[in-house]
Amino acid sequence: MQLGMSVQVSGVVVMKKIFCSLVGVVLMLPNLATFYAAESAGTLSVGASIVDSCSISAASLAFGVIDPLGNAGNHVDATAAVLVSCANGTAYHIALDGGGATTTTRSMNGENGTLNYALYSDANRTANWGNNVGIDTVADTGTGEEQALTVYGRVPSGQQNAPAGTYSDTITVTVTY
Repeated sequence: MQLGMSVQVSGVVVMKKIFCSLVGVVLMLPNLATFYAAESAGTLSVGASIVDSCSISAASLAFGVIDPLGNAGNHVDATAAVLVSCANGTAYHIALDGGGATTTTRSMNGENGTLNYALYSDANRTANWGNNVGIDTVADTGTGEEQALTVYGRVPSGQQNAPAGTYSDTITVTVTY
C-alpha cells in the first residue's frame, strides 16, 4: 500500500510539475507581443468624382380613334409621360423636336394626308413644348431619382376634312444638362 501511496504522491508531484510548466508557458505568451511592439503608420487616399448625368425615356402619346364629324367642334386631348433621371443637383432642360414638321405646327402623316396636333408643357395647353432651350423647353433639377413629366397633347377641332386612315409622327425627346 505504501508503494501505491508513494506512486500516487509521485503522480501528484509529476502532475504538479506538468501543470506548473503549462502555466509558465501561458504566462510567457503575452511577452511574445513585445517582439512586435513597433509599428509605422501611413495614409490611404480615397476619392471619387460624381459627374452630371441624365437618362430619358418617353411613353407613346395615343389620341385613339378620332371621329372628325362627331368631334368637329371639340379638341381631342391626350397625355404621355416623359421619364428623366439626372444626378442629384444636375440642372436640365427637356426638349421635344418638331417631328416631321415644326414645333409650332406639328402634324402627323397618314396615307392620304396630314392631321395637325400640338404638344404642351401645361395642363391648360397654353405653353407650347418645343426645343429652344430656355424658351419653350421644360427645365428642372435632378434628384437622383426618376422624375415624371407630363406631355399634354391636343388634336385641334376643325379637321373634319382629314381623310380616314392611320396617322403618326415621331418626336425626338432630348435632355440637355
